Amino acid sequence: MQLTFPLEKTDRPASGVDAAADAGKATMSSQEQALRLCKEGDQRLATRELPQATALYTAAFSCSAPVTLQQVESLGKDSQGKVIATLEAWCQGGGSIPKVRGSSLDPPPPNVGIAAVFLSTLSPNNLAAALCKMEALLALGRCQEVIGRCDALLEAHLCVELLLLRALALVLSGHPDGPLEYLRAFWKHRDETVRFVTAKQQGHLPRILGAFLESVSARETRGRSLDSWQRHCYDFLGAVAPEDARVCQAHAAHLLEKRQYTDCVSVCSRALQALPTGSAFRDERAAGLLMVRAAACFSLGGRVQEMLGDLSTAFGISPKLAKKGFEESFSASDAERIAQHARATLDADFVTYREAVRARPEIRSDAGKELLAPVTNALRFLIQISPGAGRELNVRLADSYLLEGNIEGALEICNQLLGSEEETYSNTLLALRGFCHLHAKRYQDSLRDFQEIIEHNSPHPSSCIKALCGRGLVRVLGGSPYLAAVDYVTACRLRFDETSFAIKSYIPWNHRGFLLVVLQEEAQKILEKTQNPSGSVASRQNKPGGLNDVQVKEGDASGVHQLACLLLDLDGSDEVSQILCVDALYQMERVEEAHKILLVALSKTSQRSAILARLALLQLKKGFLYDCNQLLKKMTQANDTCGFLSVVKILKGGDRRLLREHCHARAMTLLKNKQGDGYIKEAVTYLSFAITAAGGFAVDSLLARARCYGHLGQRKTAIFDFNAILKVDPGNVQALSGRSFIHLALNQKEVVDGWLLMMMMVVVVVVVFQKDVVPSSGQGTSSQTALREDSEHCHRLMDLFLLPLVPSVQEAVHDLTSALQANPVAVISEILALRRDAQKLIHHCLFDHCRSVLSELGAGNERSGGEVLKELTILAESLVEINRTETKNHIVFVDVLTANGRHKEALAHLQASFGQAMPDDAVNSRLGMLQAHKGNVNVAAHILACLAASDYKELGFLMSFLDTKRRQKLAQVASKEGNALVREHCHAKAVGYYSLAVLASNSNPRYLRQRAACLAHLKDYRTALKDMEKVVQGHGRSGLRTQVEDLCSQADMLMSLSEEEAAVKQYIRALQLEQSSALTTILAGPDRVALSRAFLQTAQSSFAGNHYEDAWKTVEYGLVIDQNHHELKKLKSRIKREASGCSVH
Repeated sequence: MQLTFPLEKTDRPASGVDAAADAGKATMSSQEQALRLCKEGDQRLATRELPQATALYTAAFSCSAPVTLQQVESLGKDSQGKVIATLEAWCQGGGSIPKVRGSSLDPPPPNVGIAAVFLSTLSPNNLAAALCKMEALLALGRCQEVIGRCDALLEAHLCVELLLLRALALVLSGHPDGPLEYLRAFWKHRDETVRFVTAKQQGHLPRILGAFLESVSARETRGRSLDSWQRHCYDFLGAVAPEDARVCQAHAAHLLEKRQYTDCVSVCSRALQALPTGSAFRDERAAGLLMVRAAACFSLGGRVQEMLGDLSTAFGISPKLAKKGFEESFSASDAERIAQHARATLDADFVTYREAVRARPEIRSDAGKELLAPVTNALRFLIQISPGAGRELNVRLADSYLLEGNIEGALEICNQLLGSEEETYSNTLLALRGFCHLHAKRYQDSLRDFQEIIEHNSPHPSSCIKALCGRGLVRVLGGSPYLAAVDYVTACRLRFDETSFAIKSYIPWNHRGFLLVVLQEEAQKILEKTQNPSGSVASRQNKPGGLNDVQVKEGDASGVHQLACLLLDLDGSDEVSQILCVDALYQMERVEEAHKILLVALSKTSQRSAILARLALLQLKKGFLYDCNQLLKKMTQANDTCGFLSVVKILKGGDRRLLREHCHARAMTLLKNKQGDGYIKEAVTYLSFAITAAGGFAVDSLLARARCYGHLGQRKTAIFDFNAILKVDPGNVQALSGRSFIHLALNQKEVVDGWLLMMMMVVVVVVVFQKDVVPSSGQGTSSQTALREDSEHCHRLMDLFLLPLVPSVQEAVHDLTSALQANPVAVISEILALRRDAQKLIHHCLFDHCRSVLSELGAGNERSGGEVLKELTILAESLVEINRTETKNHIVFVDVLTANGRHKEALAHLQASFGQAMPDDAVNSRLGMLQAHKGNVNVAAHILACLAASDYKELGFLMSFLDTKRRQKLAQVASKEGNALVREHCHAKAVGYYSLAVLASNSNPRYLRQRAACLAHLKDYRTALKDMEKVVQGHGRSGLRTQVEDLCSQADMLMSLSEEEAAVKQYIRALQLEQSSALTTILAGPDRVALSRAFLQTAQSSFAGNHYEDAWKTVEYGLVIDQNHHELKKLKSRIKREASGCSVH
């Protein structure tokens, strides 16, 4: 303890605020300051604040000792005793001295040194003050003075503190009696000595320990017994420094020498636990302690593991020191015994590690790697003490390094040993180096080492297995999975356990999962190749060298079984490996074993479908049909049938056929004996099984499944099945007819949906128009124009919307046609077996198609000539066969025969079907057409004229089947007959003949004029105008006079309908073409006054609308017709006046 003594007031440094305060108190003397501090101390003492009061007295003492002594002595014995007791406590370290607070003065801070001087002044013989002063002297190195004072004080005060302080002074002065003085105090006052030394002399403890250790090691002990002296010294050292490394090591060595082995072990253990981390001498001290403890354990016997652990750790910490200590502690025979023990323990530890590797729960896990630490330490230790077995031990050390993950250390050892002249363990070293390269991603170097082992004349089995495993991984990474599988199967056949251990320990953890998946996939491919023994890419890969006589052929179930067992050993919970093992056993005809594995796996697998499918197959193979059905039913009920395909891929030929037939028969039984959509769906599942078992194509099963889909409303799926059949067999009648039926049903549904959507759209359009578009009263023509444009736009949108919904039955018709061509009897029978509504749908479809194609043929849009007519003939005959009571079926058949040029057959069929009585227009029209073909034009004209008079719509269609010559002849005959009837004033009857002439001549203007004139005579001006419009539209090839007459005729009809404005326009057009001819024709009319009035009214209307040019032109041409018309002249003058400044000419 370093003490500081008080300074005088004038010696205290002053700076900053203190200097300013001192300047303010320059007139106050030290006596006055001490007096004031004492008064403040008296106040604190009165309030029982003893530490603070004592601190104030101490501060006052440092200012003026006499004043302070006088004031403290005046307190009374009781209070003075309390102050002295507080000072003694401070000197003995019993609490910290408080700072002086709340004082208006700034006294010097009190410390232990001032307190000790103050105490010795108050109590001259006070021991605490004396001890404190002597500690200060020791700190100054005045050891002899301290010894003298202690001797003087011991005469008056015999206390432990003085004895120990004197002993410390002796130790610090280097006197040999220092330890003895400590021991004397220790013998008499053990607890007090230990407490005082550890508390008060802690800073000098290293010197004290050094003095004792030096004394213990001395040979001369001045007549005292060496053993007794050492025992007492170690007793003292163990009490004051029980965890000191030097003390423990010396004590342990002493106990070892005295054969007190148990105590020696205890002391070493305690010291090792107490060694500070990070100490510069820790490793050296730890190595020494470990070596001593190992020697004690060896001498005790039965503590081999502890001994070997200590030795291994010591050699790991400091090999040089440990080896030196080992040679000093053990004899040659002892070293040999220790080496034997170490080898046995090493082997046991490595076996423990192997078991831990085998028990790893997951293939990517590296659990148990920490068990290699004692193995590595033991190997390093053995290498130090067994130089004769250095190569073998170094090989094992490299192996341990590799397994631990110390790749660089393992590679260094391997390169060093392989570079030496000795060739032992070369295969093992090459395998280890290969894995080192593999971990470092130097794949070519690793492959070179592995290949050298495999190509060796007599490779070591264990090394060969490692090489095969390593090469297999390199091949997997290089894209040769088949050759990799060959390597692993070969390794399994050599030593299964070694192969599993090599994969789990030597293969990098981040490659193991990938390797597992690749081997699973390749094993599955090998099994599947049993059914497809043709060459594959894998079989053409480069074959492995060295062990090429041990290979896996494609479809080798035995090799796959070994590989699957390996994969299960790597990861026993992997379901894919379990299924792979079962498949291999099945192909090896070991059905019972496979069955047992499946039963065990069924309760704890997530691939329940795959397990159930394989169980069903095995039950079927054993003849248990009921069990097979139940298992398949479980699959269907769980809606999980994905595992069935994987089973089919590995089936043998006979089993594949057996499974297909069973599933198809089961489906047929359900369809025959059960009703309802649920049973149909179950039947679909069985049919799917049958199709899958057949390799994806089974006609009977596909047909049955397609029909089931059609019944369930899954029409597009049904079409898919029919397409699958037709892709292989395009002429399959059942598939063609079935697909056509489905197309028709699907088309009908789309049409219905389309019309519903159209109606909804129409409603929306109407609502929008009524709300936003329809103009209100008072709005101008712009709103009406907008309405018209928006209406047209909506109509265009509706047309675009409905375009995809137009029925498209081409596929259905094509299929039906193909089926009917192949086997019409079967197809018609199948159609007649359908429900009535289905028959109607098919009939309607075929009929519409025939009429549509006939219309295209009549319009000259022949697509493929004879082929189209041939198809139509087949379809028409089928329509007649489907329903003979329908007149339109026979009509279509007759039309097809007529279009095909078979007129006699058509006429014969018509007469045979309807006899002589033919009241139907359709029948009569065909009869008339056939009579025209036969040359009976007059008869044909009489028959067809009646139909033309009633505007029979199909006449135009039928005319397309007559050639041009016959049509011209028919038109001439009809026109002639019409003219005759007009002369007989039978205009109504004549219209029919003229209409027939128009149809037959394809709207010849001559016949149109005749019919228009006849209609005008019958006062049917509207219909007559339509004919004249067609005539006028075809004026391109007519003469001017004819055109003028047509325009005037049209204008006369308009006048008859009171449409004066339109009539005036036509008169003006005629006058503009040829004025003289037009004027002659106009003036020949019956009522010139009405005509002039029409011109006047039209001109007035144009004038009122400010259309001066139109009004002027109308007046001009009106005056041409009637030059003396007074009103027209007046209007002309008025137009001139009103339109002055505007050009009206």
